[in-house]
Amino acid sequence: GKLTLSGGAGMLTSQYVAGQTGSELLGNLAGGFAGGLTYGGLNTLDTRINVSGLHPSTSAKPVSGIGGAGTTGHTTDYVKLNSKNVNKLLENRGLTQEAIDSVKQSFDGPIYAKWGETGEKFVVTESATGDASGIFVTRGSAGATSAERINNLALPPNNTATVESTVHLGKSQILLEGKVAGQSDWSLIAGDGIERTGGGWQVITNGGRRTGAVIGGK
Repeated sequence: GKLTLSGGAGMLTSQYVAGQTGSELLGNLAGGFAGGLTYGGLNTLDTRINVSGLHPSTSAKPVSGIGGAGTTGHTTDYVKLNSKNVNKLLENRGLTQEAIDSVKQSFDGPIYAKWGETGEKFVVTESATGDASGIFVTRGSAGATSAERINNLALPPNNTATVESTVHLGKSQILLEGKVAGQSDWSLIAGDGIERTGGGWQVITNGGRRTGAVIGGK
């Protein structure tokens, strides 16, 4: 069943963020994003998308002044998306509007699109190697300690952030990236004294390990 938390990003967003743990504690997210997905692989929109100039073979206009914990060498080739762009992309990936709104609420500020190439490396923050779904990844470490990683990525209580696994993209795809929003509800549930203020940089892949979008770290 679903776990409903109080307030805004602490509802379906929290269920979606749980995809990073891989334990499917909250796996009944509307649209099936955390529970295995219904779309699978690259879809028509991902192969043809032109979001304000983003093409698989063409670098987009660089966006400067972005980043945070978990960012390593990624200051170019980003396209800032508007709400309609995000809706269209995620609708095509099988999410309901309710789930899309929750995904958007997991970001603090703008959401960016970037073309990810097959083989590109990322980090999955998880409790044990292979435990996380790989839907949420980072570009480098999100903190020096597990407590820092939990706070920066606003991780749910069932992710101890003990392990940082290196993975790579199993296929080229559109990535959604941006600053992580805080999840104070998780802090209350965990009772571990970690505030989960967010501020790290999250990358959302097209389905993680279960669709082959992300490979490795097992």
